[in-house]
Amino acid sequence: MRRGYQKYGAVKTIVDGISFPSKLHAGVYCQLKLEQSAGLIRNIEMEVRVDPPLCRSCGIQPAPSVKVDFKVTDCKTGKPIWVEAKGAELSRWALLRNWWKEGGPGMLRIYKAASG
Repeated sequence: MRRGYQKYGAVKTIVDGISFPSKLHAGVYCQLKLEQSAGLIRNIEMEVRVDPPLCRSCGIQPAPSVKVDFKVTDCKTGKPIWVEAKGAELSRWALLRNWWKEGGPGMLRIYKAASG
């Protein structure tokens, strides 16, 4: 296996001195920077850990913590928005998406790679 090989064909990309695992991640970061410049969002955080809440009846955590690509704050509401860039939807992602639909910690924006 050659050095720098990405299993799903992602190309590492550097923007603002930050190395991203794919062009899609870098593009989403650039989009967020534009939204920040326009005053729509603030506080871009990368690789944010999210812990699912404990089960109310049994007191255990139903799933392990996950890392979401970005977390930003909406300037109008002050609420957090989680942002995920998805090139390939793996089984772990399906679990995260379903958990988020069931009552995740807030709004989740998903950017998908164009199929082609």
